[in-house]
Amino acid sequence: MRNVVMGRRTLVSVLAAGVAALALAACGAEKPEDESGAAGGDDFPTKPIDVIIGSEPGGTLDLQFRSIQKYWEKELGVSLVPKYRDGGAGNIGRTALIKAGGDGYAIGAIGLEQLVFAIETGIAEHTLDDFSYLGRQVFQPVTIVVRSDSKYRTMKDLVADAKARPGKVRVGMSNIASDKGLTMLLIEQATGAEFNLVPFESGGAARTALLAGDIEAVGTNVFTALELGDEIRTLAVHSPENRFPDITDKAPPLAEAIGKDLGVEVSGGSGIWFAPASLKTEHPERFEFIASALKRAIENPEYRKSLKQRADEVAYLTPEETEKLAREFTAAVQERKALFEERQGN
Repeated sequence: MRNVVMGRRTLVSVLAAGVAALALAACGAEKPEDESGAAGGDDFPTKPIDVIIGSEPGGTLDLQFRSIQKYWEKELGVSLVPKYRDGGAGNIGRTALIKAGGDGYAIGAIGLEQLVFAIETGIAEHTLDDFSYLGRQVFQPVTIVVRSDSKYRTMKDLVADAKARPGKVRVGMSNIASDKGLTMLLIEQATGAEFNLVPFESGGAARTALLAGDIEAVGTNVFTALELGDEIRTLAVHSPENRFPDITDKAPPLAEAIGKDLGVEVSGGSGIWFAPASLKTEHPERFEFIASALKRAIENPEYRKSLKQRADEVAYLTPEETEKLAREFTAAVQERKALFEERQGN
């Protein structure tokens, strides 16, 4: 366990240093041509591009942006300027992006899961059709964690107790209508277990409750769980394979841990890049230029090397694949909408 703990602390320290360094980086690269040999049409871009980030500085979306920033700027030939628009369950940032218009000088880092749940619960003031999809950068899986001194040694132990004592095993999360809530509902449907899903004001509050012994487990993400160090044990990682064994106690993938294929990919930090829908329809050449620049940045060996110091997995998806993922995730949520409403009402 000692080696795992040091891995967690080292990652947090390196990440903090990396964010500071990237924030100070200068960007004076010449404008590159895209893969077809031309820039984005009509000399685009000729000025910095705003990046609307739907979270506070230092949040997950900001960290994902900072990790790719200098590589993407090199491909674009102009600076990317972060504009933080936190609040309103992401509505403030998403609305700001749409209002910025589709001329290519505004793109956005938006949480896909937060967007979908906001739409399906009636919080959002927009739909998936209001956006175009530039691509997916990274994937940060949902994880199930318990205290290090918990009686639950494996995910099967947790599921077995939830089956033996329906509604008694408490699992905390920031919101039941979330990627963590969906993960737990998928586990219930696959195994017949019944958990007591407990919403908190924030993920941090849920993790505090876990350490206090007020709940038995927490649904969180690989990166956010790092702050708890050796006080927690990871039971499972909701990903086809666990690419972060050294910081997740070598926990198995969730499907393997429960012996069931859940069939839905769930990520709390999916690193998806958006733009207003009008960018793709009114300026397709600019859309293609930005999207292809993102792809080349993600393929940069130095960028990929830097991710080994973070709890993110390079999982690039094309614009078409990214939009497909968004719509498939929406369908999965819609299919279980009644369950979400029922559990939130309890």
